[in-house]
Amino acid sequence: MTESNRYRILYIDDESQSLQAFRRTFSDVFEVHIASNCQEGLEILRNHRIQLIVADQRMPDETGVEFLKKVRSLYPLVIRTILTGYSDIEAVIEAINHSHVYHYFKKPWNEEELKIVFRNAIEAVELTIENTSLSHDLKDALGELEKNAETLEFQLAERQDLIDQLETSNNAKSRFLSTISHELRTPLNPIIGFTDMMLAKEPEGEFASCLEMINRCGHDMLTMIDSILEFIQVEKGQTLGKIKPTNLNHILLDSRDLAISLVDDRPIRIELTFQHNGEKVESLPEVLSWFDPLRQILFNLVSNACKFTDEGFISITANLIDLAGDKSQLEIHVKDSGIGIKSQDRDNIFDLFTQIDQSISRRHSGLGLGLAICRQQAKRIEAEIDLESELGVGSLFKLRLLVHPIEETSQAPQTHDTLAPTTLIGKNCLVIDDNPTDLSVTSSMLESIGAHVNGSQKGETALHAFTEQKIDWVFISYSAQDSGSAELIQKIIDLKLAPLSHIVPITNDPEETARPVLQAMGIKSCLRRPFELKGLLRSVVK
Repeated sequence: MTESNRYRILYIDDESQSLQAFRRTFSDVFEVHIASNCQEGLEILRNHRIQLIVADQRMPDETGVEFLKKVRSLYPLVIRTILTGYSDIEAVIEAINHSHVYHYFKKPWNEEELKIVFRNAIEAVELTIENTSLSHDLKDALGELEKNAETLEFQLAERQDLIDQLETSNNAKSRFLSTISHELRTPLNPIIGFTDMMLAKEPEGEFASCLEMINRCGHDMLTMIDSILEFIQVEKGQTLGKIKPTNLNHILLDSRDLAISLVDDRPIRIELTFQHNGEKVESLPEVLSWFDPLRQILFNLVSNACKFTDEGFISITANLIDLAGDKSQLEIHVKDSGIGIKSQDRDNIFDLFTQIDQSISRRHSGLGLGLAICRQQAKRIEAEIDLESELGVGSLFKLRLLVHPIEETSQAPQTHDTLAPTTLIGKNCLVIDDNPTDLSVTSSMLESIGAHVNGSQKGETALHAFTEQKIDWVFISYSAQDSGSAELIQKIIDLKLAPLSHIVPITNDPEETARPVLQAMGIKSCLRRPFELKGLLRSVVK
């Protein structure tokens, strides 16, 4: 212990020789203060932080016990001891009872005994003081923690309220976008349907150009509506579907057909290549995979390539690579000779509502959702999408994911090119739709290919008029929001008005929404508005 940190002791005695002897004896270990009377002792206590007092019991002005009583009231933390040369048991008892004296000693003292007692007494009291201080600090800290906890709890409550509000707003936004998107499909149905039929008659001149423009704008708007609905479904996690047997040939051929329909009359060559372990093959085996997300990602990549390619080529290459165990890696490349992307824009191209250039958004319609949906869906099925691109040369999107092979098959892919209208020529078709415009569109399409059409706006009351007639096909409006439409379809099935496979529901709903109820009734597919003539024929062929 350093000089400045030595314990401080006050010794009070009216005998000067005892005072000096005490100082000589203990000053090597303690900082010793001495006083010849009680008044001097109090003065020293006021000016110094004394930790222990040794008071002689027999003093002329007042006894040691009386002095220690006073010290206890003024300085309760100072350790009090008493020294006496007499066997005064009553004084000792009084000192212990009333003055809370820590220890008493008899003259002559034992030097080593006193040093040990003094040191132990002071260290015990110092430890008590330190513990008290720590206890106060801990109490203060706990109080601060409680205060902070209350503040944090309040902030968390506020944050949860904000999250709830945002979730409510987000749900309202999704419902609004979904409703608007569904409703916009209704007026698009006659726009796309009638212009498609009129274009099929091969008009000429300016009239043909106007029809083509109206038809193209209708399809552009439909693409935007579908993007909004896809975004809502991905945001809610509703489009993941299940891992199930997936015919890769059908998905790839559908994507090729999509590209053919989107490039219109632009000088673009569409190429589709199947590969197995890098070798070109005629078809790919069936696999277990995420059917719906895979189809959605591929269609969006193909649509993106068609959107930004004015001439040249768009190639789709699928390579199924066998891996060890029961897994394979499917790699799909979608390459185009389009406008390409600047290197600094590649990291942003997958962001929501992103167009890399405002001039591009003016030239090419769209909301910037397609690639964002691709990235979100790819993450959900643990797939990877990479991009290689050079401005003015073109882009290459690479999709990689693990699939599970089912068995090696050598089935030839369906071309989807044969949509023979002969299936409906001369057939009696019943069209049921509460919307007169949609009723007219569907009826006109069927009549344009030689079908006999009986149309009805009020389906349930009109059904009885057709029970005695031979009906070959039924095209009926369906909505998941209207339970009456499902009940009407069930009545048609119960009445055996037409073969079950010849009942075609027509809906504004996404296929994921319409499918469960229809499949429960035994109907495998439906026709979604707005549709072109080839879309109607494809649903019939299916």
